Formats: sequence, structure tokens, C-alpha cells
Amino acid sequence: MTGAGGSRYLGRYHETGPRGVVLHDVAVFDPGVTAQPAETWLARQWKFGVQATEKHLIVPTDEVASIVRFTEASGQTA
Repeated sequence: MTGAGGSRYLGRYHETGPRGVVLHDVAVFDPGVTAQPAETWLARQWKFGVQATEKHLIVPTDEVASIVRFTEASGQTA
């Protein structure tokens, strides 16, 4: 999932509710903190597996720019 501010959230989608999108086992890419480009970060997550930093996360609805499957976001095939 891509956030409005350029953040990326990679986790298991659970549901969209009134508070936002609920994800489980989430790896978070923050462009202001992560030194590598988003494409490099996604490629590492694909190669080595999702390195979750959050067990559960609710991303507010107004922060969500798009939701796509990981295989589509990474350009890889399952």
C-alpha cells in the first residue's frame, strides 16, 4: 500500500474500516528515514521476505493513496 506522503506499507491486508486500513505483520518504508529508494526496499522485501516491524497497523483512510498486491507492486511473479 502506498501512502499519500510516499510511505509504503507492506503487510497482510485485513480490512478497511471507519478508522482506516488494517494490516498485520507490516514492514514500513518511510522516505524521510529509509536511506534506500523505495524500489530497492521493495526488491529486498521480495528477495528475503517481508521484514515486519509492526505486528498490527491501522493506516488512516486519508493517508492511503493506493492498495495493490505485493506481486504487482514489485513487478515480480509469484
